[in-house]
Amino acid sequence: MAAVPKLDVNIARKFYPFDSQSIKKVQEIIEKSAVQKLPADRILFKQGDKDKWTIYLLSGKVELTQPDGIVEIIEANTEAAIQPISNQVPRTATVKSHTEISVLIIDRSLLQLLLNHNDGGVVVGDLDDDEDEDWMSRFLQSNAFLQLPAANIQSLMMSLQEQPLEMGETIIQENSPNDDKFYIIQEGSCIVTKTNQSTGKEITLAQLDYGTGFGEEALITGGVRGASVSMKTDGIIMTLEKKDFLDLLVAPLIHRISNDEVDGLISSGDYQLIDVRNENEFSQGHLEKAEKNIPISLIRSQLEALDEEKHYIIYSNQENRSSAAAFLFIQQGFECSIIAEGIEKIDNLLASEPAAIPEPPVTLDDNVVVEAAAEESSDPGKHTQQNKQLTLEQRCKKTEALAATFKAKAQEAIKFAKVKAKQLELIKQKLHDETLRADNAEAELEQARKEIEQLKLT
Repeated sequence: MAAVPKLDVNIARKFYPFDSQSIKKVQEIIEKSAVQKLPADRILFKQGDKDKWTIYLLSGKVELTQPDGIVEIIEANTEAAIQPISNQVPRTATVKSHTEISVLIIDRSLLQLLLNHNDGGVVVGDLDDDEDEDWMSRFLQSNAFLQLPAANIQSLMMSLQEQPLEMGETIIQENSPNDDKFYIIQEGSCIVTKTNQSTGKEITLAQLDYGTGFGEEALITGGVRGASVSMKTDGIIMTLEKKDFLDLLVAPLIHRISNDEVDGLISSGDYQLIDVRNENEFSQGHLEKAEKNIPISLIRSQLEALDEEKHYIIYSNQENRSSAAAFLFIQQGFECSIIAEGIEKIDNLLASEPAAIPEPPVTLDDNVVVEAAAEESSDPGKHTQQNKQLTLEQRCKKTEALAATFKAKAQEAIKFAKVKAKQLELIKQKLHDETLRADNAEAELEQARKEIEQLKLT
């Protein structure tokens, strides 16, 4: 699925029951929804499914097949598309995309909660339930979960185990090889830290809030934990065993292609090849059309700079590393595939020019050796001059090779600096947006307090 921009509130108000709601209410619903693009022939749900989603058709056509075999085509922007698509539970029909479509998806129970909740009011007795609903709906509305079959989601949610933790407790220890769980924050927040190898000091990399899942990379690759995660506040963590995580969540999402398909896809202009190995591996050689290198550890910080309309083809030496990277892309709504089986025999696929290899010594017959020896002994000055000339030529070649290497590294540094500048710009915008949201939330809270005080007085 490809992520698309948030839905305009005026478009959303064309659907039932949003048409009778305030702009503020519809905007709140949009914030807790996901807009997704789907290709043709993708099944949204099957007859008998008991999934939790309410789905509205924004563009394109869907095909609805009744139990008796009758097929109905529903087209966006028609009267039939005003209502959510076959919204009964269990589902009474099978629905798939007839053309490429875009849909608005929201958790059904969360939608009901929002519709029943007054714009400015606070229902004190329901605060605990709302908080529990928020973490779950936020987690389930991630792009990865929206692509899973309903049966997988149900099995996954039933497999989660709850674990209360106190502030400061460690959940994941950096370099640990024995941790086989995926984690979701139900309540509270966590911080991600990594040890600076030069100074030995811990560096804070990120803060994770409720509804966020983490710990997937080591589970997919089979490696050690790359960073530590600990509780910033008291809270509750949901855990999922490695086998359940891989079978129910990762496996259904990974799309594989062969290396032979890559050139044709890249030439179409809609695909981009990304190498997710570390910088040293990339600099030693990479696939010809791989213009971008994003090591797995940097993917989260660089995704915002990527084009959401592109389909990304990801590769590494081994398929499990590619799968870990692909999962991170899918979580953020990007369309991606991996090169099946990785590229273990990378020497046969490198685009980089091979390093200069000294020519093997020429085998001379005995007569030539004798003649050369005689010439050398007869004119030692000439031999010395030739040696000096050869040494000078070798130095020139080495200098040229070093210059080319430095030039290449400088070009990479410039590209990296441009990406960082773009990221900084996006971070500034995000900080501005979050500040506005915080101000609005504070104003709403103050209004709620005033209403509560008025209720007390009456």
